[in-house]
Amino acid sequence: MLGLKEPPKPLIELLGGRKGVKAKMGFKLLDERLLDLNALKPPYLAEVDGVKLLVVGKVSGFSEGCACPMGALSRELLIKLRLNDGQAAVVDLEAGVEHLGRAVDEGLDALVVVTEPSYESLTLAREIVSMARAGGLKRIYVTLNKVKSREESERLSKALARMEVETAAIVRYDPLIFESCLEGRVLEAREAAEDVDFLVSKLLAEQQLSVRPRGKPLPNSTPLL
Repeated sequence: MLGLKEPPKPLIELLGGRKGVKAKMGFKLLDERLLDLNALKPPYLAEVDGVKLLVVGKVSGFSEGCACPMGALSRELLIKLRLNDGQAAVVDLEAGVEHLGRAVDEGLDALVVVTEPSYESLTLAREIVSMARAGGLKRIYVTLNKVKSREESERLSKALARMEVETAAIVRYDPLIFESCLEGRVLEAREAAEDVDFLVSKLLAEQQLSVRPRGKPLPNSTPLL
């Protein structure tokens, strides 16, 4: 979806695969040189238009076993990763709560919880927010995704409010994204891109709150459809 000819090899393979990481679990997994994105090179890192893609690893075979090695590697990487000025790491975690149970989120500055327009997804968002707060995460942004109308956005936001969960942003349903995903081509977006821009601006503004120029307002509301 990023326009890559092929994805990078999983980082876990550079460390001896599942067996190599599993043998070191409980000890230091990552060499210092692997904690700087500028030091990682292909085939374990891919880049397009200034965006670098790193894949930690995943279960890829029948009866391969649990994802514990990948969880341990992800957790250490996110805690120790060094970012230079102007760099930001966006982490795509598995849907659900397992990453929280493994404390993978411990190294995050902020957590964006993307929820679908369904009761099951809303209740899961409430559970994720509760677990993240218990783990010490303070900046949590629950984002309604694939919203098709103003009425739907208000209804979903009210449902979250009854669960004592605040809606940070709303991303509208975008047919261009649907078509891009269906055809496996470079991601295109229109309405959704505008909404994500709003969310990113809010994230960056709150990240830099202590150095924000006086008089410059902080985004404090989500635009409705």
